Amino acid sequence: MGSFATAKLQVIIRRMIIIALTAIIGLAMTACPTESGGESTSAAYTSWDDVTGDTIRLVVNKAGKAARYAPSDGDTYIFTITSPSNIIVEKSTGTVVSFINFVFTLSQEGGGNITTTVAGSAIKSVGGSGIGTGGKTYNDGELTSIKPIVNAGDLAGTTWVCNDVFGPITLSFPNATNFKFSVNIPPDFAAWLGIPSGYLEGSGTFEVIGKTIKCTLTSVNSLASAFGAYVGQVDDYEIIDGNTLKDLGNGDIYTKQ
Repeated sequence: MGSFATAKLQVIIRRMIIIALTAIIGLAMTACPTESGGESTSAAYTSWDDVTGDTIRLVVNKAGKAARYAPSDGDTYIFTITSPSNIIVEKSTGTVVSFINFVFTLSQEGGGNITTTVAGSAIKSVGGSGIGTGGKTYNDGELTSIKPIVNAGDLAGTTWVCNDVFGPITLSFPNATNFKFSVNIPPDFAAWLGIPSGYLEGSGTFEVIGKTIKCTLTSVNSLASAFGAYVGQVDDYEIIDGNTLKDLGNGDIYTKQ
């Protein structure tokens, strides 16, 4: 095997242990039917705190029945901040004062007005007196419409793919501790390079530290080992958002399936 091919495959093995981000949460306007069916009486807006992973959710309920829901004065609302461990840390209820140019003005029970800008089904910012007794506010740019990865548990049960020259490199995360990689080197491509064909496979452990994911190989099959992967190999990767991971070594991108 030529030295170039050997170096190329060592780089590809390194790519295979990239850990990617969790789960895109598809945000969609929530329509709740009335008892008679088919009538939309509420809408929901959701975003996430990119630092803490808290879920910020506003649900506005129609003050009556309507064939198509649109926020208006007098509607009621529930505004919550929920931690990644599913604990509600702040809650506000009250009525809608106005909804103009995608900006809600909300009157809180207990006093104070919240101003909230939305885009589609996402929350862009929260101002005014803030949410709940803690008065939590968010500036534009502090919230994301894609659920972020803030701990290893956010990766559990997910599968990610990078499309490489050999074909898809697949990574799966069965739990919050372990990962696996697999890539198939097709016989025709292997023959062209003069290398063995088959599946390169390995597994190991990972941890999330801030916006960096550290991956450590604890097991590799014989084909992966022949191409340069080794037990104890460690690589770092940057979390871009809840759907994207960047290899800090070569810039490869993995996306959630």
